[in-house]
Amino acid sequence: MWTFDSQHKYLVELFKDLSIQVSSSEIIGVKVALRRFRSFVTDHFSAEEHYMRQMDYKFYDAHKAQHDRFLQDISAIEPEELSGEIIATWAAWWLCHIPFSDRPYGSNLKSVNWSN
Repeated sequence: MWTFDSQHKYLVELFKDLSIQVSSSEIIGVKVALRRFRSFVTDHFSAEEHYMRQMDYKFYDAHKAQHDRFLQDISAIEPEELSGEIIATWAAWWLCHIPFSDRPYGSNLKSVNWSN
């Protein structure tokens, strides 16, 4: 069983892997890490949005708009263009998003039966 907190922790691991792959300059590793990151982020956002709709979260539209912008950013980048600077920008987004956007509704979603 995944909780949203455990998903957030796993996303940190995916960020670390992206950084390692970009630092190694091995494009196949970058492609694999980026594909895994995109897939997990998409699934994570989808799960969050599902539960926000279930609880009729009043800030759902604004929250979903944040997700949509982030998904556009990570979808627009080609693996060859990915850099440590871009990863740092994405990580900074997460560091703001989790406490200021996720936490307000998170107390209602302590545990979610969500699997890949």
